[in-house]
Amino acid sequence: MGETQFLPIEHRRAVFDSGLTLDYAEPGRYTIPPQLNQPAQELAILGIDIDPRYGRVVLVRGVSGDRTPAY
Repeated sequence: MGETQFLPIEHRRAVFDSGLTLDYAEPGRYTIPPQLNQPAQELAILGIDIDPRYGRVVLVRGVSGDRTPAY
């Protein structure tokens, strides 16, 4: 339940696709629009290649305020 509240299923593909458009280790942002009884949510994303056999993965962190998260 917690993972679905953090990153709703309907936004997972868009977050991953956003991470694919970034250069290696380039930080990016993704905003989940406000939903019923929940404010907009800002996510920091970072696309990295950990193993060429598996392709790119995207690290996702929640952002609060104007802080830039450290990975």
